[in-house]
Amino acid sequence: MNFVSFNFIVLCMITVCGYYILPVKYRWVFIMAANVVFYQSAGYRALGYIVLVAAVSWIGCMELTQMHQKEAEFLKVNKKNLSREEKKKVKHDNEKKRKKVLLLMILLIVGQLAVIKYNVFFVENWNAVFGSKVNGLHLDMPLGISFYTIFVLGYCIDVYRGQYIAEKNFFKHFCVVSFFPCVSQGPIERYDHLKEQIFAQSSFEYQKISFGLQRMIWGFFKKMVIADNVATAVNTVFYNEQGIYKGFYILVAAFLYAIQLYADFSGYIDIAAGISQMLGIELVENFETPYFSTNIAEFWRRWHISLGVWFRDYVYIPLGGNRKGFARTIFNMFVVWGLTGLWHGASWNFVCWGLLFFVLLTIENANMTQASALAESFRVK
Repeated sequence: MNFVSFNFIVLCMITVCGYYILPVKYRWVFIMAANVVFYQSAGYRALGYIVLVAAVSWIGCMELTQMHQKEAEFLKVNKKNLSREEKKKVKHDNEKKRKKVLLLMILLIVGQLAVIKYNVFFVENWNAVFGSKVNGLHLDMPLGISFYTIFVLGYCIDVYRGQYIAEKNFFKHFCVVSFFPCVSQGPIERYDHLKEQIFAQSSFEYQKISFGLQRMIWGFFKKMVIADNVATAVNTVFYNEQGIYKGFYILVAAFLYAIQLYADFSGYIDIAAGISQMLGIELVENFETPYFSTNIAEFWRRWHISLGVWFRDYVYIPLGGNRKGFARTIFNMFVVWGLTGLWHGASWNFVCWGLLFFVLLTIENANMTQASALAESFRVK
């Protein structure tokens, strides 16, 4: 179901009205029903894929929580009987067991994404390298699979780390995982932040309804009036078969494409944030005037913020961040930006796009480091 459609508007109206009419304890059930309707509109396969991801993460995280609790209980009971070394061994052994569960969940969840989204890309490269003629599986892309996959992965990692316990009720878990406003375009929320708001006893507030509706309208305006109309001019230049547009026209079209891209993407985010706000749920902001940034690093801190934060917290920092020397920092950035490009699309164009920003950010960071060192050398002591 496209955000810019009559059916989506009807779904939003029914969801908001039903949410405040129903008793508080049944509201999450109504949201879950809206989620199912939203996914089912894209086909039963799309619904089946997200149910599978929810099931795998629910079973695995329940096991992780039980392992955490059993370890804590064992250490508490045997607090006086175990030496410090024995306690460390117990924690180490349990950590290895939990890591196996986490790796199995990652394998299953990412494996589904890899088969559906990337199998043709991998097969084509395999054939190019080894000269084989293996045929890939051309599968329809399920709605929002890239977004809800990393959302769920973040949840699994947080439970593995013991940041919070797993949700015991599968249907409540599925309600959070499949929350329809943000699952197909973002922002990429944190599980605990979203869950807390979905199950909160929100009362009707005119201000939230009004502001949410205004933001939705602004999102529709950016998408339908700005992005779609600018796209007409951009496509006329870039997809002209006669090739009559050159030079100045290409520059203008490139500038307009930047406007189209921002208006389109941020428009969808505004629609998602608007409907969520009408339900009493505040999503994280995904854009902060990125085109007013003064450098590339600042741009990526203000563009698709939730994605950048996700890769920082679940890939860059676990790899060591910038704490293990210059060479390791460069490697970590290479991995993050390579994965960022691959996440956006299954082709070398996207991978190269990600690595291009890796190169630019590396150069920029080196220049800023040199500038700081130079400034330090001139500082009066």
